[in-house]
This record gives sequence, C-alpha cells and structure tokens, in this order.
Amino acid sequence: MTTQFSELPNLNFGLTVKPLHCNIHPTITPNILDHYLRKPEDQGDVVVGTLLGTIDGTQIDIFSSFAVPQFYDPET
Repeated sequence: MTTQFSELPNLNFGLTVKPLHCNIHPTITPNILDHYLRKPEDQGDVVVGTLLGTIDGTQIDIFSSFAVPQFYDPET
C-alpha cells in the first residue's frame, strides 16, 4: 500500500509551503567524499563542513564547499 502526498492531511494550519529547487555544483560531492575519506580513523562517522551558495526566492544554488576540521576526544 502506498500513500500519495495529496492524501495526507494538511497540518500547516493555513501556512503555505513553496517547493524549493536546488542546484549543486558538480564538485561539491567529491569535496565531501574527500573530506570523509581523509578524516582520522578515531573520529567516528561524522564530518563537518560548510556549503556556500545563494538563495533567490525558491532557487538555491550551492557552488562551493570546504571542510571544517574537528577533533573528537573519546574520553569526554
């Protein structure tokens, strides 16, 4: 059994939801993957980074990213 979104109740109580359109530059995914693969092995499965881009109404353009180094201390 599948449920269509149109069959779900509207719980926004009068608020309208606008669809967002997101364009991601092709280099973003390899940057994130590279950051994940270069993290220290004792850091765990989480990496932190920043996405840079613009928002114009409902259009989001992500054109750059960079890693944010973090250090995980398992004793704390």
